[in-house]
Amino acid sequence: MNYDSYIRQAYRDLQEPDYGFVREALDAGRYDDIRPGLTTVGFSVVDDTEPNTDVCRTLIVGKDDFQAAVKLSFAGPFAAVFRLQGTNEHLQRIISLLADRGMSVLTDDVLSQAYEISLLDLDEPPTVYNALFSTDPMPS
Repeated sequence: MNYDSYIRQAYRDLQEPDYGFVREALDAGRYDDIRPGLTTVGFSVVDDTEPNTDVCRTLIVGKDDFQAAVKLSFAGPFAAVFRLQGTNEHLQRIISLLADRGMSVLTDDVLSQAYEISLLDLDEPPTVYNALFSTDPMPS
């Protein structure tokens, strides 16, 4: 899936980005339907979206000793999943649920690629992660 066309459509102008798509997505409750799918299979889900720095829905998903940050882009049908603690055994289940919902889960090598866009509050050169998800640093 070509993230570039989605980013350009969402921001409208890469030199002077319009962040209106974030407010529209939040007001419309975009991705609220993903939470029940995660809880049905036993995950706890906490919405940790920060509208001042995120251009995505951020969910903290947990089960037993496992915890992950799941980021769902408001710019297009893209997701990023970062293991915060525990083993990787639950990651594939989360990725499968997102794929079943039509989300393309991007890998770290794609997310860390440079991307030419003028984003607010960003001290480092922008990356695909910044354009699709947040101006906060990418979770490691």
